[in-house]
Amino acid sequence: MRSYKYVFAGMPEVWPFQQNSWTVDAVNMTKEMKAVWQASCKGASCNISDIRILALHFLFPISLDKDMSCTRWLTFPQHLAITNDMQPTIKAHLPILSPEVLSWSLQLSANNGMSFIESKRACAEVLAAATKMDDTSFLAASIIFDWLPRLPSLPASGAPKMIEDTFVHQFLDAPVHQHLWQRTNLRPGMGKQLSRDFTRWTHPDWVAFVKPWIARYDLSVCEVKAPGNGNGSIVSDFVMLGLELQDMINTQVKEGLEQPRVCGILVKGYNIRTFVMDLDHPPLYRMTHLASAQMPDSKSSFSNFPNVLRCILQIKNIATKLPIAWMPISRQKQKESGQPPPHSGLLPSAQHLQGSSSFLG
Repeated sequence: MRSYKYVFAGMPEVWPFQQNSWTVDAVNMTKEMKAVWQASCKGASCNISDIRILALHFLFPISLDKDMSCTRWLTFPQHLAITNDMQPTIKAHLPILSPEVLSWSLQLSANNGMSFIESKRACAEVLAAATKMDDTSFLAASIIFDWLPRLPSLPASGAPKMIEDTFVHQFLDAPVHQHLWQRTNLRPGMGKQLSRDFTRWTHPDWVAFVKPWIARYDLSVCEVKAPGNGNGSIVSDFVMLGLELQDMINTQVKEGLEQPRVCGILVKGYNIRTFVMDLDHPPLYRMTHLASAQMPDSKSSFSNFPNVLRCILQIKNIATKLPIAWMPISRQKQKESGQPPPHSGLLPSAQHLQGSSSFLG
């Protein structure tokens, strides 16, 4: 866990009014998170970890890994109670992969000495077999056809530094951009095509959005750090992802959406982690870790493909089912009632981070 030598300025000094507390096993978890926030505020002018930085913004990561969760300062029974309470969220919209997808990945991984043309032919056979199968299996075969031939036969020795654009093209373009977000109501875009609602200094590497009318709504973002690349920003990609998700949640709240949800993908080297954020218990922005997977770095490790596919498909399934279509209705009802959007009074004021460009740890 990284720690930073920073001074945070303009942070809220008062815990926002809460409409409904988050209670788990008769324990007021909102109160526990408030204690985490208060402790984080006290340390905001010294070395501070990623989780503490997020807590300053009312962002609370939840993970089965206690060290990577806001529950690291709670008792183990409390941590277990929270993770059990979040299981429906963690397991929601998980795709079911056919046994053939695993079999294809294992067979292609074992034949890692194939040339580019041989790989294409082997993948074409997989694609032909998948034409008679379910849509998910055919999608998997389509990704395999485009992705596997791009990979080296064996992983590069010494983990050389890789240019981010090259890494994205070779390892992420096929599974994320080309196939998974096509033929949905979502539109993929690169980080430079951000919605104006990203008010801070964050710039996602990739974003999926909907545009039901004039306005645009970002639903899923991705932060990428290529292998061998250090952190060039003031804070880590994990923190930036959390802040981006919070901006997206706030946009949905301002438009009157009653149950805002957004998704995030964090790629660091060959490791991929997926998240979903909600605001069910204001002011808690719960950033739930859904899954992790190790991406294949070569044909020899392509047996990892099903885990990667499962991670990204879950994010796609969640994002495509987000109730964005309700926004025009919700906004019209809001205008007719003359009432402010739900949660709108609970949004934290804009915060600004001031600090040195160096960090400790």
